Amino acid sequence: MRAEQGKALGSSRFFHFQFNLFHVSMLLVPMVDNLVFLWVLITSTTVISAPLIDYRRDRRAQEAAWKYIMISSSGIVFCFARHYLSDQCFPAQRSASETLYRYQLV
Repeated sequence: MRAEQGKALGSSRFFHFQFNLFHVSMLLVPMVDNLVFLWVLITSTTVISAPLIDYRRDRRAQEAAWKYIMISSSGIVFCFARHYLSDQCFPAQRSASETLYRYQLV
């Protein structure tokens, strides 16, 4: 009985820690201006939210977490490739020492 309560308490702590970490990463996303750091933060929200999906620890939750990671990560990779290619294809719009900032795109 005591071991089950400790296990439930530990998983509850893990859930709340992951949830707060996810929340912080979601709050940081609109605050950054550098597109590479933005991509890193969006990827971190994907990776951090996967254990929240798999919280129940059964087969269906694990399958849903893996599907979520695969689908969202492929979309994030395509988005990053598009930004990288647009940065490489149009270098005349910026100097070599500048990084690509979001305010420059708008």
